[in-house]
Amino acid sequence: MKKILLTACLSAALCAPAMADDSGFRMGVGYTFTKAEVDVLGLSTSYGDGIKWELGYDFNRFLSITASYETNKGDTDIVEVAGTPGDPGATPPVPATPDQFYQADGKTLKTGVELGYGFEFNSDIQNGYVRPYLSAGYLYYEEDTIDSDTFYYGVGIHFQGDSGAYINVSYDFASLDKFNVSGLGSVNTSDIDLSQGSVVFGYRF
Repeated sequence: MKKILLTACLSAALCAPAMADDSGFRMGVGYTFTKAEVDVLGLSTSYGDGIKWELGYDFNRFLSITASYETNKGDTDIVEVAGTPGDPGATPPVPATPDQFYQADGKTLKTGVELGYGFEFNSDIQNGYVRPYLSAGYLYYEEDTIDSDTFYYGVGIHFQGDSGAYINVSYDFASLDKFNVSGLGSVNTSDIDLSQGSVVFGYRF
C-alpha cells in the first residue's frame, strides 16, 4: 500500500511542469465542526464548532500539501460530575442540568497531503476543475490541560476556479488513545475518536 501511494505521489509530482497553471499557494478560511465518540462512556457527541484557517500548495490537479488550524467550542453530551443529576448510573436516572455538561474548547493543528484527480468543468460563470481526494497527515489536538497527537486520514472535494477562488470541503478522522496531562505526564486512555468536517473558502495565488 505504501509503495502504491508513493508511486502515485511521484507520478503526480512529475506532472507539475505540464500543468503549471494549476500550481500555486492558496489560503482560505471557513467553518468547522467536531464530533467525538468516547468509548469509555459509550456515547457519540457533538464536540463544538468554530473557525478553520488553511494554507496549502497545489503542485498540480492531483497533489497538494495543506496545513490548517481549527477551533472547536460548544456544548457536549458529557456530564462532568458523577453521582449527581445526569449520572447515567443513578437509580433512577435523573436529567442533568445545563451547567453539568462539559463545555468543549479545543484547538487542532494539521499538516498533510491531499491526493486526487481534477475533473475539468466549464460554465457560464467560471471554468475550473473539481477534485475529489483522499488525505492523510499528522494532527495535534489541545484542550484545556490536555493535549494529544496522532495520524489522521480523510476525504474531501476541492472546487477550483480559473479566477483563483476555491472551495474546499473536507471530513477527517483521528483516534486519540493517549493524552499529555498537565502535572501528570503521558496518560493512556480508552479511545476517543474525533471526526472533523469543514467548508473553507479561499484563493489560490
